[in-house]
Amino acid sequence: MIVESPKVLEYESRLPGDMQSARATHSDRVTWMLVVVLIVVSVALAKLVSPIAAGIVYAVSFLLLTWNKPAIALALLFASIPIQNDISGDGAAGGFRFSIAEINLALCIPLWLGGRQLPGYRKRATMFILAIMFYFIVGMISSMGHWHGTEALNSFLQMAVFMVLAVSVVATIASDKSHYITALLTLLYVCALLGFATTFVGSGYFGGMHKNGMGSSLACGVVVGTELLLNRKLAISRTKVLFALMICIVGLIVSVSRGAWLSAIVGLTIVVFIRSETRLISRLLIYGLPLVLVGIAIGWYLLPADKRRYALIWDDTGYSIKAREENKALFKQFFSESPVLGVGVGMRKKLDATNIVFVTLAETGVVGLAAFLWIQISMVLMMLQLRRRVLPTDPAFSFVVLGVALVMGRFVHGLFDHYWSRGVLMAAWACVGMMVRLYGEVFSTKHILTGNATISTYRPGRSK
Repeated sequence: MIVESPKVLEYESRLPGDMQSARATHSDRVTWMLVVVLIVVSVALAKLVSPIAAGIVYAVSFLLLTWNKPAIALALLFASIPIQNDISGDGAAGGFRFSIAEINLALCIPLWLGGRQLPGYRKRATMFILAIMFYFIVGMISSMGHWHGTEALNSFLQMAVFMVLAVSVVATIASDKSHYITALLTLLYVCALLGFATTFVGSGYFGGMHKNGMGSSLACGVVVGTELLLNRKLAISRTKVLFALMICIVGLIVSVSRGAWLSAIVGLTIVVFIRSETRLISRLLIYGLPLVLVGIAIGWYLLPADKRRYALIWDDTGYSIKAREENKALFKQFFSESPVLGVGVGMRKKLDATNIVFVTLAETGVVGLAAFLWIQISMVLMMLQLRRRVLPTDPAFSFVVLGVALVMGRFVHGLFDHYWSRGVLMAAWACVGMMVRLYGEVFSTKHILTGNATISTYRPGRSK
């Protein structure tokens, strides 16, 4: 399909020719086996010898295994995102807490700085970047008069990791967009494993994770799995994806994380809205809705009676909701002290920050909230621009969908729970990085993606 405009040319989101039929070679299998061995050895060293020794072995091995295979680095990064456990030694690293996902993201930085940036990314989303810069500037100005020490440093670092580092690294290190699909599948399958564990145990409190953290991971799996199924041009095993999606749905219900339920609903609604395909929506109603209802019914049936009653309490008579209202009142009080610029970044670490709007108002005032919302709006505008040029039938359209669906879903979850936390927030902003990468490619070449190609999953050994 050629658009009749002298400024817009035909373009296909295609892979190198041999990617369609790529097969893993013997050396590729050895690479993946070494990755598994690396993880096992690192865990053993951490338990038996020293966490420092385990960290050194893991970091060196990670760089050696992924230097010429950025797809493996992305897969490891996305696989670790749902596992939100703090491995910092209870904040021993100067009060900073981090999970294995932050470690993997940091280890991707040498790939990012090692010349793997692509020319298409040089055409950046200017409004999006300016919005993030403005938000940081407002936060710094607000913190000048109200410095909160380590809590402020931790908060700024967290914001930089998600909004800057995750976006930049994911947008640049992949030598082919098929690497993104592999990373998303890895994320989905890990979420499915967590969903199975949650269902088996009968609780979202599993493996040291909180039910709300578990729920957010499973909600992310539901949104990602749904979008991968809806993208008909992806050469993936739809049976496996559907099976993983059903496990995530059941586990999400069993987790009894009501904020995650809303997050999943919002994310799925945005997926359908962005695609806006009449035939697709009809298929969803005919085939998809019954499967979703079956998953919800199974999860609800597995819940004990007390958890069912807890799940249905949405007023302030419930303990958790009452506690959230009390925290909201505290943040309102801080906001009233300095409504324009707030009382400084870092309050989110001192109090139970379970409402992103009131937390932002307290920390950076009305100006900070406007800056934060500007980031969300600029991202939506970027999506609308891509939506006019990238057809829904194109395999790369999933990056447009997920970038907005996951961030907005997380925003809604942040109205009832912690927004700035380890885990799914990194997945959401990493998907924004995929969208930024696509934006750079499309608008730097003034091309339209026609949707005449098929993206297959990455097979190790074929990265460039």
